[in-house]
Amino acid sequence: MMNLLIFNYIFCSNSLTAQESPLWHKIVENTVSGAFILAGIIFAAWLAYRFAIRQKKRETFIGLERIKYERKLKALEECWKLLAYTTDTENAISVLTWEKVKGGNKIYYVNTANAKDFISNLAGFHYGSGLGIYISKEIKEKLFEYRSILFGFILSVKETKEVVIQIQKPEMAKKMIEIHQNIIHLIKKETDQIEKLEIKK
Repeated sequence: MMNLLIFNYIFCSNSLTAQESPLWHKIVENTVSGAFILAGIIFAAWLAYRFAIRQKKRETFIGLERIKYERKLKALEECWKLLAYTTDTENAISVLTWEKVKGGNKIYYVNTANAKDFISNLAGFHYGSGLGIYISKEIKEKLFEYRSILFGFILSVKETKEVVIQIQKPEMAKKMIEIHQNIIHLIKKETDQIEKLEIKK
């Protein structure tokens, strides 16, 4: 009888141990597996967050670049409007006019009223509108070189009441025409560059 009790105790103990061991293994396995899954979810969430931040920065950068190029185009458009003053093709606001004389030579004139308007509008464009920030150094230099020529001419004839004054030095008129052509070339060149950048985007 005693032997039977001992046998039952040993058998039951072994059975209980055999049943408990796989349960602990399962708990450990589930815990480790859960930890890996959780780590994977956290890592994936971190990657998604980083991607979203990077994408947001890229979109912000592209948006700012677009605004900059739009402002630059606007500045170039306003520069183009100023060319109505500087062209030697006569119009209501042209500064430089001319007439042909015998022998095919030209006599050039400066309309001082239009010259003063140009100087005033250049200041308004460059400083008043704030668009001067967006024009290139080359265009800026040419515009202000033209302004300097006009300003010097206005000072030299300030005693006269005449509005249209003959230019005594033909080289001065030729220089004004050259500056006008240079500005046209620079504006077209920069506009083409911006359009190419837009196409690439």
